[in-house]
Amino acid sequence: MAQEDKVEKVKVKKAKEAALSDDLSSGDIHLKIKKVKAKSTEKSQRGQKGTKQHEVKSPKKESTDFEIADDKRFKEEANDGDFMPEEKGKKRKRKLESVDGPSSSTALSVRPKKKKKVPQDGEGSSGPEKKKRKSEAKNKKVKKEEEEHAVTAKKKKKTKEEIEAARAFKIKKKEEEEQQRWRWWEEEKYEDGIKWKFLEHKGPYFPPEYQPLPDNVKFYYDGKPVKLSLAAEEVALFFAQMLDHEYTTKDVFRDNFFKDWRKEMTLEERMLITDLNKCDFGELHAMHREKVEARKNMSKEDKLVIKEANQKILEEYGYCMLDHHRERIGNFKIEPPALFRGRGDHPKQGMLKKRIQPEDVIINCSRDCRIPEPPAGHSWKEVRHDNTVTWLASWTENVQGSCKYVMLNANSKLKV
Repeated sequence: MAQEDKVEKVKVKKAKEAALSDDLSSGDIHLKIKKVKAKSTEKSQRGQKGTKQHEVKSPKKESTDFEIADDKRFKEEANDGDFMPEEKGKKRKRKLESVDGPSSSTALSVRPKKKKKVPQDGEGSSGPEKKKRKSEAKNKKVKKEEEEHAVTAKKKKKTKEEIEAARAFKIKKKEEEEQQRWRWWEEEKYEDGIKWKFLEHKGPYFPPEYQPLPDNVKFYYDGKPVKLSLAAEEVALFFAQMLDHEYTTKDVFRDNFFKDWRKEMTLEERMLITDLNKCDFGELHAMHREKVEARKNMSKEDKLVIKEANQKILEEYGYCMLDHHRERIGNFKIEPPALFRGRGDHPKQGMLKKRIQPEDVIINCSRDCRIPEPPAGHSWKEVRHDNTVTWLASWTENVQGSCKYVMLNANSKLKV
């Protein structure tokens, strides 16, 4: 019995192996059929470029080799030609279709970038705008060419002779400066309280006199033009220059200004002008704005002329002789008249800072020097010879009653 059972088991095994081999052979046949069909679909697709293509079916789950032969779904997929099993154990590759509308996966990855259209010069613009652009482009080109020429001119190499001459000039200038330099720290010190033994200067520099308004610029009161005296006109111009500022809107400023302005008026002007709100400073303000703009837009030649004039003033009034050595003066210019502003809500804001005259100035110099001459038609308030102080001139300011001084520069002997 046991032997018979063993024989039956062996027969059953052989039958199973035979069935398995039949299944495998049939599966191989199906795979070959599928490959042949896939090749045919590839050829048909190549020939039908530009025609509508079938939608790509979503890939289905892979089945084992034993299930492929008997699975009905596998037979249906073989007809489609979308998926190609190449070899056992390898992943099946998805074929890209050259169709009108690519699949969603390929469309996202291989979407061509659209080139942005760059608007050409003059597109969508009118005729005058084109002309403006062309003129601006020409101006830019001209400026670039000028700059290039300037750079090339600057980059021209100097000859050896020029370089040596420049070096010799610098050395000579340094030697002269060293000789002129006052080594005051090597000299003997003066007695206590004595600051200098010799002091000579030209006095302070006074601001230019007021120039009257032109005939076409007028001041109006209550809608009528009024010709003011020079003193009253000058103060009125101070207020007109500040119309853009917040100060002219403050009551304290306006009240103080109007009080001091009336002091500068004649009796007839005081009788006529009684209310500041009826005063029209519009034309004076417009003239001031025009002058400011003209100053900003001055040519290089005009600026150079002003610079040279200021340099002459500096050479004449900006230096003094202290113990027979030339020393620089710090603030040699007297402030011009204006309206006092102050800080914050100062109670004296708007008051008139009067023009300083030579009769208000005290001069300090040595006895054996040339006393500075006052402007024509004027005289100094006083001339002192006090060598215990360091100031050259002084005066008292009228708004706050403080003393102002002309002093030496910060790097002079008396300051260091």
